[in-house]
Amino acid sequence: MNLYFLNKFIAFSYMCLILVKLNANNHLLPNVSTMKTFYLYFLCLFCFSILSNNITAQSYASKDRYIGNWQDDDSWEEGNSPGLSVSIGVYDEVTINGNIATDRNDTGNTTHLRMNSGNLVVVDTLIVNGNLILEQDANMSVANAGVLIVYGNLECKNKVDIVGDGKIVVKGSLTMTGKGQGSFISDPPALVFVGGTVKVPADPNYTIFDCTEIPDSLQYTGTNCGYGNWNDFQNSDEDDLFELVTCGGGVDPGSINVDPSLLSVCSGTDIAISGVDVGATYQWYSNTVSSDINDSNWNLISSATSVDFTVSNIDVTTSYFREAQKGGAGCTSSSNVITITVQPTPTPIGVFHE
Repeated sequence: MNLYFLNKFIAFSYMCLILVKLNANNHLLPNVSTMKTFYLYFLCLFCFSILSNNITAQSYASKDRYIGNWQDDDSWEEGNSPGLSVSIGVYDEVTINGNIATDRNDTGNTTHLRMNSGNLVVVDTLIVNGNLILEQDANMSVANAGVLIVYGNLECKNKVDIVGDGKIVVKGSLTMTGKGQGSFISDPPALVFVGGTVKVPADPNYTIFDCTEIPDSLQYTGTNCGYGNWNDFQNSDEDDLFELVTCGGGVDPGSINVDPSLLSVCSGTDIAISGVDVGATYQWYSNTVSSDINDSNWNLISSATSVDFTVSNIDVTTSYFREAQKGGAGCTSSSNVITITVQPTPTPIGVFHE
């Protein structure tokens, strides 16, 4: 119960006591015994509990197949965001049906998401740009097709129950405090990856973290448990998810272009190749053997690291592409390939005079 409703509870209790006192002095209900006044008091409290639950009860659902920010009211079916500190009824839910991310604040710093009560249900994709904090009795489930990405820590207080049927990636640490009265249920080897440390109670309710009970065939090599660390994540078959996490949704390489009249030229021609600037770091490559992007004969052009590139005095048919990098070293993608064909210079066969 938050401070607002605690104050309401105190005020309501005080009014109930006044009613009891009046009744005890036969000013209110003279025919009702003193014992029954206590029943009246508890009836008042019961009514308050029903009333307060109805006041706080509200579920939220993000729009289906909608890409948006958690703080944006337009992302929610109800027309308003639940906020970054969520207080709802214990049986109510915040359901993620689209692709929702907590936005960074005005200074670019991370923002934390806190569930004070209720249930967080991830059906599609939720990205938390900070810590995800589940307070006591706040629960979470990630559905079979659901994806939860936490760029900070996942902090769970006592009596927190988590069902991880989908994919859960935590770049920071995962902590579940308390006396083992919560749970983390997921079938090993679970698609749960943690970049930092893991601290959970020694209790069988935390199935994938109870490593001694998991057969070797269901363990990850990096943890010897039913969950994986960052190396396990990188070496898993979840390539798209790894790129989403490490590269923030992938890298747009941008296209490269050349004047069509310069696709076939004579030897010695200068060629200007332009590229679309996508705000990345660039590296150009050339290949005189193949235009296949997967060919092994691509050569890095050490001086070519700009948005555009100019080929000087081309003398052999050559293919080019540009690599764009954002974020970490593994966050790269390749542009389209352009091939410049060099036509052989005609050889004179003789000079004739009349």
